[in-house]
Amino acid sequence: MKMNHLGLALALAAGLLAAAPGVWGRESAKPPAGEALGAAAAERAGGYVPAVGDRLAVALFLKPPAPAASQTITPGDRLAIAYHFSTPPPDQPYRVAPGDRIYLDFRYSPELSQIYTQPGENKVSILSRGFIVQPGGTVTLVGLSEPLSVLDKTGDEIAKIVAAKYKEKDLLKVPDVGVTIEPQYAYEKTLQALVQPLAASAPPILAVSVPPDGLLSLPLVAGLKTGGKTVQELGKELSGHYAALKFRFLTVSVWFEQVGAGREEQLRAIFGGPAGVLHCEVLAGGQIALPLVAQFSVAGKSLSRIGEGLSARYHEQGCERAEISVWVDEPRRP
Repeated sequence: MKMNHLGLALALAAGLLAAAPGVWGRESAKPPAGEALGAAAAERAGGYVPAVGDRLAVALFLKPPAPAASQTITPGDRLAIAYHFSTPPPDQPYRVAPGDRIYLDFRYSPELSQIYTQPGENKVSILSRGFIVQPGGTVTLVGLSEPLSVLDKTGDEIAKIVAAKYKEKDLLKVPDVGVTIEPQYAYEKTLQALVQPLAASAPPILAVSVPPDGLLSLPLVAGLKTGGKTVQELGKELSGHYAALKFRFLTVSVWFEQVGAGREEQLRAIFGGPAGVLHCEVLAGGQIALPLVAQFSVAGKSLSRIGEGLSARYHEQGCERAEISVWVDEPRRP
């Protein structure tokens, strides 16, 4: 059975600390409840402030996973990120992007000379030809000294612009041009080429683990914050990032592949399950030591505040489902 270096280190640490008196160890004790508290136990309840030498019981409870729709992303989660490349909606006119091919057909321009390839074939204007849209979204037409911007234009819009330009330059008296667009999806193909080698499927689905700082780096998107967001919110934000980069026919969806991978499993193993109790002694300086929390100060804090603080510390460590409660198992001896 394989064990990674972190798992081995935690296992060794757990064994050593459990055996060390005055630090922490796991026991089957349960918190006193109801009338069993008695007068002395009640005195040591939530408002009690521990002192050096007190033996504390620290109870862990891992709440059941929240529904995926409301569960937020935390470090250690493993996410699946799917890239959906689509085509333009059929009910909407296509808008030109860099790399597309545009074909112009001047159907009526008597003032221009005509060329013929074979007798009897259709006459073709010398202006009728194809153009590739440049990275800046422009094409350079015959007879025009300046490039013409066609970025994000429809075929009808380009036809009107071209006709107006030729008429303005007095090159055509009655310009009549038809436009055919051949999409190349150059942007989408570029992103696909970046994403596909990282994925094990087509369409590409990336499997990524959320690092301790909660920042994801994906193709063309770096340092994306995930903390406090649901997978739906992250998918929407990613789609927006790519749309701002001119990926118009791309949507991104995200879901949990594995929740709380690592940290919560380590806590579960150390506490003996999703609910368990550890015992620790308050050391000099009011410090206690617990799994994944090397030092925690209880000086001047009530038991309820200690529980809240430990819960928050475990949440920061990626154990967002952890709830901690604390009571005095054995007060210091005079």
